[in-house]
Amino acid sequence: MQGAATLSELYAGILRELPSAQKFSEQDAHLLKAHQDQLLGWSSDLEQAVLESISEDQNPFAGPGALFTVGHWWAEAIKNGTSQDFWHRLTMMGLVNANRRLRMASVVGAWGIVEQKLLEKTHASFSGPEATALAGALMRLVKTALALGSGSYLHGYLRALSESTGTSYALLERLAETELSNVISSM
Repeated sequence: MQGAATLSELYAGILRELPSAQKFSEQDAHLLKAHQDQLLGWSSDLEQAVLESISEDQNPFAGPGALFTVGHWWAEAIKNGTSQDFWHRLTMMGLVNANRRLRMASVVGAWGIVEQKLLEKTHASFSGPEATALAGALMRLVKTALALGSGSYLHGYLRALSESTGTSYALLERLAETELSNVISSM
């Protein structure tokens, strides 16, 4: 992922780092699509859960510059979960969140609320192996989205620093590693 020049490179680099057991798959996408009618009805509950828990100024799904509302993201995930464009936009979401100066804890918290609500709805609506399979697909969906968003968030900061200072991306990574060692030992 070092110094990715395009969104496609950034997306591919982040996915290479994510363990395959945690990646949303084509099989997962087909499972969501098979239950599309019921799952799409969960949008308002997802929206409400996130909006009640995270202030708009720190909400990755609301406010000026947000790429997706929760409902829009959810519908896109169900209808277009195999679309590379969808996943590229989720990668872009991390860059936008960095530019919006959202705190990573708020972003992770928002995704955690989404995952929790999805699992609650799954266990209330499905049972047995179907519930287990759907819950697994939903957890992989959220983890993949969060990996893309957090990976691109960090990349965005490093690339912005690299371009604004004329320092190579690789050197910035090495400097950060060195300084982080110093920070850790001073804590």
